Amino acid sequence: SEALIDQKKLSLLCHFNSTLLPTFVIIISGNMKITRTNRWTFIPAVLSLLILGAHFSRNDQTILMILSVGLPLLLLVKKPWTIWILQLALLLGSIEWVWSTLDLIEVRKAIGEDWQRLAIILFSVAAFTLISAFLLFWVRKK
Repeated sequence: SEALIDQKKLSLLCHFNSTLLPTFVIIISGNMKITRTNRWTFIPAVLSLLILGAHFSRNDQTILMILSVGLPLLLLVKKPWTIWILQLALLLGSIEWVWSTLDLIEVRKAIGEDWQRLAIILFSVAAFTLISAFLLFWVRKK
């Protein structure tokens, strides 16, 4: 890896020798525009959508389950609008996680069971899903 420092441009080039690991370049120019090409950014989004599909499957919402599991296939389409659709789906997914968590907390409180652990786990899943959506901002398809 090498780093070149200039007045208007800071370039950091990281290169991995394995063909399985991607090469990514981060360029910060004078206007602080960041460009990143890194296929590892998709992994949290795909994982979040698959977990969301499992959530919908558990609730017998088959159409939403198929939609959630099928959305990662949009990554095969080389159009910029696919990223926006994935971000919207992940944002809605994080809202669904919060909504479901609040419902389950009320059920647990009503039957007198412990609800704190459930809240920590499911709010963490909601946060991971939301972070997955924001990670896609750094992806630019060519």
